[in-house]
Amino acid sequence: MEDENSIPEDEFQFPWELLADFYATFRRRHENADVTYDYDCSLSRVHLNDKDLVRLSERKPASEAVDVDDLTGSVEVMGLSGQNENSSGDAFVDSAAEKGPETCENGIKLPELTKEAWAELPKRFGSSKKQDRSRYYKRRKKSNDDAQKWLRNTTFEEYWGETASYVIYRAWYEDYGHIMNEEDRQQLAKQIEECKPMALIDEHSDEQISKYFGLTKDAKFSSYEELFALHSDLITKLAAKDFELFRSALTGHRCRTFLKKIEKMGFVPGYADGDIGTPNGTGASETDDVVPKKKAKPEKERRFPVIYGDDEVFSDIYYDVYDPYAASMSVVLDRTEKSASEDERADSYEEPSATATHEECTNVPTTTTSDLASISFAFDPDKEAHLIAKNAFEYYRDDEEIIKYWYQRYRLFSKLDKGVLMDREGWFSVTPERIAEHIADRIVRRPEVLVVDAFAGVGGNSIQLAIKGARVIAIDLDPVRLKCARENAKVYGVEDRIEFICCDFFHFAAKWTENVGKLAEVDAVFLSPPWGGPSYLKSEVFDLDDLTPNGFDIYTAARKMSPNIAYFLPRNTSVKQLVSLSGPGGRCEIEQSCLNKKIKTLTVYYGNLAVQREE
Repeated sequence: MEDENSIPEDEFQFPWELLADFYATFRRRHENADVTYDYDCSLSRVHLNDKDLVRLSERKPASEAVDVDDLTGSVEVMGLSGQNENSSGDAFVDSAAEKGPETCENGIKLPELTKEAWAELPKRFGSSKKQDRSRYYKRRKKSNDDAQKWLRNTTFEEYWGETASYVIYRAWYEDYGHIMNEEDRQQLAKQIEECKPMALIDEHSDEQISKYFGLTKDAKFSSYEELFALHSDLITKLAAKDFELFRSALTGHRCRTFLKKIEKMGFVPGYADGDIGTPNGTGASETDDVVPKKKAKPEKERRFPVIYGDDEVFSDIYYDVYDPYAASMSVVLDRTEKSASEDERADSYEEPSATATHEECTNVPTTTTSDLASISFAFDPDKEAHLIAKNAFEYYRDDEEIIKYWYQRYRLFSKLDKGVLMDREGWFSVTPERIAEHIADRIVRRPEVLVVDAFAGVGGNSIQLAIKGARVIAIDLDPVRLKCARENAKVYGVEDRIEFICCDFFHFAAKWTENVGKLAEVDAVFLSPPWGGPSYLKSEVFDLDDLTPNGFDIYTAARKMSPNIAYFLPRNTSVKQLVSLSGPGGRCEIEQSCLNKKIKTLTVYYGNLAVQREE
């Protein structure tokens, strides 16, 4: 895909903001020598609103609609039938003005506000002394802040050029001041005080500088000039080591500060203490079991021999946070909004028995593996009535996991009543329509691009991509869900823009790369693998290795088809893993979908799909 995909944020359909940019440096642990890798990443957020679709879900059936005639009669009986023919809406405003001065509940008359009321109020709160010294205080504070900022960004050569005189003479004064005459000693003390820098590393502060005293106490010398030269050399070497430790500690602090900032934004960093460089230049020591290695289960082992950041140490970072407010506030992550109908059902809901099976909780027919060969891709409304989404309440009324999605059904498909089909898994795996609209807006930046939807499911994303003007290849291994996707595409009028293929994505990617890929270019790949049902939020950090198929393998297969990938994942997915997927020198953008002011999901854009910085 061409660079024209990288567009200014003000051209997106929905409100979008860039939260932060960062360049991260990692060291990969090797037996012989460590290798350094750089990663380039952005954090962003899109603000979406689908309350109009929520209201559709809360709409009362026609049989429960309020009778207008009955309502009018009730109003007349209560004496609220309104005003005279000559009255207008202004009567409500005028009546308040005619009441005169307001009174409290106990009948006491409230004082009227006058122009002189301001004169009776205090103009300043707190001590006037603080106000008087504020100008000096701000100037001094700014100087200290500037000095500390300089210290954090300077080199040892620059630092020592400003600090050498103070440290060397201070140590000389302590070691040999007692042999100096009083006048010279006082003059040296004054010189030390005058040349003391405003910004010092901790080892050169009054509390710790004693480590520099006595370095030449056992030295042999023929003159004080020779002794002073040796004294200066030893102190300079020790200062260089201390400054290097200071820089390393500062780097680790900078990394941790950044991770705290993005955590407050709602991202899950996924870095442990052992993943961040320490002052000695390494992560956790070999004896520290800070990051216990996971025991890989056979079914979770990766099929591709590609290492994605598993053995990397976070060694340095440079970042810009563009919205300090967003970086200092916490965001709402949990879904709490419920319709009135859903609340009513929650009060009366009885938990099914622990031994109850899915078949006992629902009336939905199930499909076994042995039935797959006989499945027809033509929809039969009589035999497959359970797939008709608008009738789902009849089948899932006792299914606690699914019924909450029923009460938000129009958020999934706004045309749900027009013939949309969904199987049980489709209810909790389909991308909400407003989020799917935005993702399509990000991927399809010019007409007729070819996009592969690797895990199409019931077609929510494929439909929106096609509506935007893309040609879509929709892949899914489940024939029932693919049948639903095709019927749903008919509902939205884009069936002719989507090619539906029932197969394994890895098999398709391998064949495309070997054969078809030589003739046709895939502009982008959209990945929305199954997350494992609603239970994915039970863990603090979502691990790509826990996806089935493995999340790293999915990306590796897609990367062979196109470098432009959009990966749709849970909001608690590890940032560490997402950044590592971009590869050394690569770039990615991790975007939060904020739906009705709540962070719902992440979409990670790689290649040219990521928003590019202006040079």
